[in-house]
Amino acid sequence: MSAGSGHSCAIVTASAFCWDSNHSGALGATFYPAGSTVAVAVMGLPFPVSHIEAGYSHTCATANGLIYCWGRNDLGQLGDGTTINRSVPTLINGFIQ
Repeated sequence: MSAGSGHSCAIVTASAFCWDSNHSGALGATFYPAGSTVAVAVMGLPFPVSHIEAGYSHTCATANGLIYCWGRNDLGQLGDGTTINRSVPTLINGFIQ
């Protein structure tokens, strides 16, 4: 489990769930624009999820051995080479395992 500034996320049975504020898409669930008081599944994240970290208004996870991030990206927090907010998990390239 990981708690960010306005949202929290957890891994349950190798799947990711987040709840609270969905500011800038931090929940990874576009159908909850204002957020959710109950845990919602992160959309489009491959299985299995092994690690998750919630930041200020963004989240990153390791799924199937790859890194995905979503949410606020105005300062390049997601590491995808852009400053575009992402409301669903985006594969982050450039990591050497």
